Amino acid sequence: DSARFDFAEAHERLEVKTAVGPDRQHKFSSRQLPPSDGIDLDVCSIVTDEVLGGVSVISLFEDIQNLLGPTKGSRNVGRNFAAYFQRGETLCESLLFDVQQARDTRAIFLSDQIPSPELGDGVLRANWESDLTALTPAASATTGLGRLLLPEAK
Repeated sequence: DSARFDFAEAHERLEVKTAVGPDRQHKFSSRQLPPSDGIDLDVCSIVTDEVLGGVSVISLFEDIQNLLGPTKGSRNVGRNFAAYFQRGETLCESLLFDVQQARDTRAIFLSDQIPSPELGDGVLRANWESDLTALTPAASATTGLGRLLLPEAK
């Protein structure tokens, strides 16, 4: 179950989604949402722009791993990110993004806030894209992992 998510510890899961451009449009799968019984899931949404001098998305994920600390379980972010986008890891490292914008737009959404389709009888798996742009981010996170990534109060 934990392999479906970017970060996992005990019964907590954290999925980090990134979007380029002004909208919080992210891809999900029925293996992620809804979470299995007994699993608490937070989604961290980051919106940023591609720039000539910035950091890679893989570096952003590694920064998140550093925030969460060494005891938090995680996937091999670089390899899994590259596989997900069906690009080589080198290419993923060469795509650079505005890190300050990524930090400023970081928002936590609870799993039950994410628009998800209902799967009919006989449907085994589905993938979809949800637009979170008009949703209000959660004031608090369900998981300790999510609380570590909540934007600081300004």
